[in-house]
This record gives sequence, C-alpha cells and structure tokens, in this order.
Amino acid sequence: MFKQVRSYLKLLDLRIGFLVNFNSSFLKKDIHRVTNQYDEELHGL
Repeated sequence: MFKQVRSYLKLLDLRIGFLVNFNSSFLKKDIHRVTNQYDEELHGL
C-alpha cells in the first residue's frame, strides 16, 4: 500500500499523504505519513 500511495503522490504532484487503516482498534497507531521524494528545486518552491 505504501508504494500505491507514493504513486498517487507522484501523479498528483503532492508532497505528503497519509495511509490510514480504519480496521484497527486504535486508529491513532495505524496512521502512517507517506512522503514523495520531492525535489523542491525542480518544482520552483
């Protein structure tokens, strides 16, 4: 699933996404931050 989220981030030109498992007893421990290997210099930020 991490690779799929990274693919979406690249396609949408986004930096950060979250992967959330709603089938968990503790939602807080199953939220994962996923980052795109984003180069700020190439995107003019």
